[in-house]
Amino acid sequence: MYQVLYGRKWWLIVANGLTLTRLFLTPIIVFSMYKQQWNRACALFFVAAITDILDGFCAKRFGAQSKFGKLLDPFADKVLLISSFFSFIVWGGQWLALPRWFFALLLCREVIIVSGTCFLLFSKPHLRLQPHVLGKLTTLLQILFIAWLFVHHFYNLHFQALNTVLIGVLSVVAMVSLMVYIRIGVLHYRS
Repeated sequence: MYQVLYGRKWWLIVANGLTLTRLFLTPIIVFSMYKQQWNRACALFFVAAITDILDGFCAKRFGAQSKFGKLLDPFADKVLLISSFFSFIVWGGQWLALPRWFFALLLCREVIIVSGTCFLLFSKPHLRLQPHVLGKLTTLLQILFIAWLFVHHFYNLHFQALNTVLIGVLSVVAMVSLMVYIRIGVLHYRS
């Protein structure tokens, strides 16, 4: 009984459940932003961000890693982040002024990474892919930047120069991590 309740399978269910929660919260966050319900959108985004931390903790601490979870977790992250940036651009209003090229850059990055990963997994099914530290850093910076955008909105801050710098830094980190992933993908494909 102990093994069923507290063993690896239990933590696998918890970790994947947290990831699925993040995925299911995303459309609610987007809808809340569409309806200009910024308090709800912000609270749900922070809950979603916390699920990202907790599912990683459960997976590593309790050995609750699975192939399904390794694919679902980054997918849920990508859906949450791209949807949030899109919502800020479309419904954020003049107070935000996120450039559309920034969204296009992040979207292209994700499409290239997901396409490359799918190609590698189908052409080399035995391959075990691990996230790179720069990929994790990019995700973390995107989460922090979205949190900053909510703070920016709630406190009616006008730090356009700082926003421009943050967008520039995030763009550079995103592109460098993309180049690293492309390099890793090419090396795996050739091996």
